[in-house]
Amino acid sequence: MSEQFWPEWAQHWQHHPLKGFLLSFLEGTGPFRLLVGQFMLAGTVFVDPTKTDRWLAAAEILEDDGKSRAFASMLKEENPQ
Repeated sequence: MSEQFWPEWAQHWQHHPLKGFLLSFLEGTGPFRLLVGQFMLAGTVFVDPTKTDRWLAAAEILEDDGKSRAFASMLKEENPQ
């Protein structure tokens, strides 16, 4: 589900000043990243219904180590697709 938003997000973060922070968060925070993902899932009821899919997709990335690494890898690419 979450992969449909990855190219758009990767393009947005490609030249963002906080890209390094995001990469560190995705690659090195382990249990804390999982906890943030769980809070995001619990907070879904407070999210604008038109953005729920994106919110859940972001939470899914944070909860899954493989998806976190895959998205971080996409962020490291010069031209994400």
